[in-house]
Amino acid sequence: MITLKLKKLLNEKGTIYSYIQPSDMNWDLYGWVICGKQKKAILKAMKMAMSLKYIRERAQNHNQRISRMNANDILQLFVRKQIAVKIRKGNRVIFSLTKTGEAMKDQLIEL
Repeated sequence: MITLKLKKLLNEKGTIYSYIQPSDMNWDLYGWVICGKQKKAILKAMKMAMSLKYIRERAQNHNQRISRMNANDILQLFVRKQIAVKIRKGNRVIFSLTKTGEAMKDQLIEL
């Protein structure tokens, strides 16, 4: 989101700022994700279908305090809220973002 001061400064400099808020986004769910540092780090870390271990390793680049249990709890919440899906491959479990999760991640990167 852009502040009014920044919008005014951009207009004074002759730079046109246009931002269109996506209408298909569940903003309550998005707010729930970005209000937590660890949830945000997990979302940023998810690139493709990955295991818990790999997601946690990537998320620690954004937040050092994420433990294995924290990462697992957050991923289980993401599955319950349909941000991610759990896929079983033999004895392994991998997690992948849903369309909702991908939209949230794209919106998060823009900010």
